[in-house]
Amino acid sequence: MKQYRLLFALSAVAVWLLVVAFAMSDGAATGMALPQLSNGMMSDGSDPAVEPWPTPIPTPTRINTPTPMRTNTPIRTNTPMRTNTPIKTNTPIKTNTPIKTNTPIQTNTPIRTNTPIKTNTPIRTNTPMRTPTRIVTPTRGAPQIRSITALGVGTAGNNPQTGSVVRLQAVIDVPTGYQLTACSWTGNITPGQGAIGNSCRYEYTPSTGDGPAVATYGAKNVSLMVSYRRIDTGQTGQTWKSATYKVFFNKSSDDDGDGNPNWYEYWGDDGAVPGLKDSNVLYDPTLGSSSWGYWSPSDDKIHIGGAASEIHYPSGINVPATTICPGGSFGGARGIDCASEVVEHEGRHKWIYHNWDSGGIWNGMTDSDRGKPSLDYNDRLPDSYEISTTHTATNTIDSCNLATYKSATYKYYGDNEWAVMTYSNGRTGTASNDWANPGKQSAPPFAVIAQAGSLTLEPGGPGGQAMPRSPSTAPVSLANEIAQLTGAYSDSGVDADGDGRFDSLRLSVGVQITETELYNVVAWLESGAGNQITWANKQQTLSAGTHTVELSFSGLAIRNAGLDGPYNIARVELRVSDAEMLTDTSEDPHVTAAYRYTDFAVPDVALAGSYSDAGVDTSGDGLYDVLRIAATLDANRGGAYTVVGELLGTDPIAVARATVVLSVGRQAVNLDFDGRLIFQARHDGSYYLRAVRIEDASGHRIEFRYDAYTTNAYLHTQFQHEGTAIDAASYSDQGVDSDADGDFDYLRVEFRVDASSADSYRLLATLSTQDGAPIAQVTQDLSLTVGSNQMRVDFPGTAINAMQVNGPYKMTSVTLWDASGTIVDYRQVAHTTRAYGYTDFAPQPVSLTSTYQDRGRDADGDGLYDSLDVDVGVNVGEIGVIIAGGRLADGRGRTIEWAEANAELSAANALSITLSFNGRLIFINGSDGPFEVRDLIVYHAAYPEQPASPIHVYSTTSYTYLSFEGPEMYLPLICSQR
Repeated sequence: MKQYRLLFALSAVAVWLLVVAFAMSDGAATGMALPQLSNGMMSDGSDPAVEPWPTPIPTPTRINTPTPMRTNTPIRTNTPMRTNTPIKTNTPIKTNTPIKTNTPIQTNTPIRTNTPIKTNTPIRTNTPMRTPTRIVTPTRGAPQIRSITALGVGTAGNNPQTGSVVRLQAVIDVPTGYQLTACSWTGNITPGQGAIGNSCRYEYTPSTGDGPAVATYGAKNVSLMVSYRRIDTGQTGQTWKSATYKVFFNKSSDDDGDGNPNWYEYWGDDGAVPGLKDSNVLYDPTLGSSSWGYWSPSDDKIHIGGAASEIHYPSGINVPATTICPGGSFGGARGIDCASEVVEHEGRHKWIYHNWDSGGIWNGMTDSDRGKPSLDYNDRLPDSYEISTTHTATNTIDSCNLATYKSATYKYYGDNEWAVMTYSNGRTGTASNDWANPGKQSAPPFAVIAQAGSLTLEPGGPGGQAMPRSPSTAPVSLANEIAQLTGAYSDSGVDADGDGRFDSLRLSVGVQITETELYNVVAWLESGAGNQITWANKQQTLSAGTHTVELSFSGLAIRNAGLDGPYNIARVELRVSDAEMLTDTSEDPHVTAAYRYTDFAVPDVALAGSYSDAGVDTSGDGLYDVLRIAATLDANRGGAYTVVGELLGTDPIAVARATVVLSVGRQAVNLDFDGRLIFQARHDGSYYLRAVRIEDASGHRIEFRYDAYTTNAYLHTQFQHEGTAIDAASYSDQGVDSDADGDFDYLRVEFRVDASSADSYRLLATLSTQDGAPIAQVTQDLSLTVGSNQMRVDFPGTAINAMQVNGPYKMTSVTLWDASGTIVDYRQVAHTTRAYGYTDFAPQPVSLTSTYQDRGRDADGDGLYDSLDVDVGVNVGEIGVIIAGGRLADGRGRTIEWAEANAELSAANALSITLSFNGRLIFINGSDGPFEVRDLIVYHAAYPEQPASPIHVYSTTSYTYLSFEGPEMYLPLICSQR
């Protein structure tokens, strides 16, 4: 009988261990999926590729409310969340949770069988932040989207980039017995359907152009709707996930082909580099890639060079302090910070120069060291300024010896340079406005690396423009004693690839060097009649002595000019690269041999300039499925090439790409633009083909035309559409004060939908600021009848108030789906509202203070924690009941428990709400801390549709699971008979 007693005891222990293992495996199996059962998105920011939707998402109650738009019932009065919110009346967590009342974990384990936390928890099904597009709450075990990634294809760092393919895909859990039926992508992208069997993979190409804008670069919101079917029952459903990611521009390319690199244009347009686009600042390609810039008194402009986008003083400059120099360290500023220092630096040179003008603040002041030892020496600083500001000597031109620490040229004006170096040192750009790839926001952040697919802006290159050769481009002054032109010139054609044509025209220039420096030799090439063809430069470090510097004029540029030689070298300049100081110059010093332009290279593939267009109906339904533009190419070298073009109406419409294998000769390549996108743009043609580019197999651009072609006239209604569409001319907006307190609770946008058949549809819309920053997102179920249907969308006023940006606002990414999950209509920018002020709208009733505190609580004094309590700090603007909820997860993301708490306030103030997590469940989970509080949401009971929720998780301090109370064991008392 003793053996039987032992057997029964061991059996009881085994049963208990099975219960524990079962509970733990439940967490392991469903911990990642649980929050997705209701919201379809991970809210903890754990996915490194994308960030969760960062703004309050309004009114999930509309999701399950039958056609609220059709009845005109104010959302605030008919919102199920306000009247039937299970959290307030039926919250199973508070009334039915067996853990709290029956706690027979060992025998009934309600966590696994009846726990409403997993199936009915309103925190998870009605959470506006977490369910931006919740239309159908999937059943337990249905497919769920775990994460979304956005990657650039063939771009620097694989960062999404305009003009290049962006790949979107998702990790989706598909349980046995389910199959996916559709993947639909929408948001600030070109919308479309993803590959069902390949992680819902979808690729699109964002348009090039300035921004940040909805259609070009900037922060993007993307939403993925996955439709699925249960195989045994045929039940269908959808699950959602939204994410944000960033699209950048190619830093070194030239999107519009005007010779100015993207970084110069966009950093100036977007304010990433203050002052970069001022009228007195210009990009000067003749400075080359190793010069930051200079200010010229000849044209009174700041000339910016290619190095201004890289690193300022990459090796660093360390100037020791002396009795006549305060000393300092300089260098290392990257990207926008480098450009900011350069603009401020050269602008300070200009400021100093004009202070001596008639009426200037220094006019008539004493400058004791001017002209010493010769007239070439001039620091242009009055004695009083050197004493009070620069702390340099009044009788020395180069007090800090920059001629040694920086460049020999500064012996002529070193104190002037010291003044601007100290003034500009540490100037920074605005990182949030830097959309360059690579740049401050790219991953990884800016480093000096080669750019895939970039257009190299070298002299005479396909995208470059000739720079004027007039003396107005001359830098600060002449310093012949540093370096001189010897007057020795020669020329020759260079056939680098042995194809019988000259790839370049080489010009050899003789120079005499006194000081070892990095020099820049620049020359301009003209026809005999004086027509400018191209220019070339060469930057080279030269030591003392006589040297020959070889410049290469682009053979393609000479070929494209179509002018025979002899050619004239119209001007040659010898500059010191660091300061771009002009040391010598020569006008018309050389005439070349009598080359013919046909002696020079032809591009591998060239646009012949011939285009045609036609609508193509591939489905036979009388509507054009594509707009086909045929571009004629001249291929001089066979191989695989990619042709890319962008279609423009009022705004960008679509991007088309065609990868083809070309044989030598003339042939046409078709660019097919999606007819649905043309219809959705609501713009009648003619349309404009722009930014046509040809790339080789390595992604390098070899041909480019910006304004390429204008199509024939079309009506947008001639292109493919599904028959059900939003009336683009029917939009109107108004503020709605539903509680008559003087603040708008909603911004209501009304419009009509014309339906070709009576059916169920789904709508998504985003409210954004003028510059494209998202404010709020709304989704709704629609039940449409045949004909015109009046609709409305209500964006929460609290989200507008929290954004603190005045209107007008934009309604963007408006997407209409049919019941199968197919996009039937889409508008990138559908409507612009009136100019509301953000203070016109109601403030958020509750917000998070971002203060948390956790502690273990030993309620029975046995030395073990009965619960882990987490205090959540909140600010409340109105008296009433505040409700908080969230889940506790272990380090692997497995759910331990969901918890809820509430507090009633008699006065508006700041407080903390304590979420208490069961210590026994922490013990059963078997993982040590720190633990994470995820999917946290706090809301005012009177305004459940206006919650506060953090983007990131909160991590507790470290705990061992053994410090928590374990479940009690009840072993049966077995009596034996002897």
